[in-house]
Amino acid sequence: MAERSFMYCPHCEKTGVQSELFRGNPEMHLFRCLMNHAFTYDQLTALNPTKIQYVPKEVPGPTDVNASFFVPANILSKFREKYPNQQNATITSILQLHLDDDLIIISGEQARELKSLGVRTGQEMLVTAKQNRTLTAENETLSSQINFFSEMIHKAGMEAVT
Repeated sequence: MAERSFMYCPHCEKTGVQSELFRGNPEMHLFRCLMNHAFTYDQLTALNPTKIQYVPKEVPGPTDVNASFFVPANILSKFREKYPNQQNATITSILQLHLDDDLIIISGEQARELKSLGVRTGQEMLVTAKQNRTLTAENETLSSQINFFSEMIHKAGMEAVT
């Protein structure tokens, strides 16, 4: 069975025809087009063939159901523009995330502010929060030590006066 290469035949393209190359019919190590031009992988890469962009075709899973709900038209058009070939998978991922009881959502403004502070990922947010807790505890310990020594100095100063 022939496998797609997702590349056009360089010889056919010179004549203005876009003929896709396949391999495995009959030899696995050769790439052939419908005009029977044949190339090894090294020959083909040396000719720098035009690559065919793979456009995934979404197919519903066996347990998927068709859902109908209303969204603002501008949101739907932005979504379809951003995810033209992964709409089902993206909606499924978003819904799964929103059903997670441990999900934390931040606004775009908050995300921009975090990025301006050098925090770019969820992992970096977690590290920053842990460091903040550690520094707060250290600050409280140091403040109590300063208060203790301030009282000692104050008492020593009062005893020296009397």
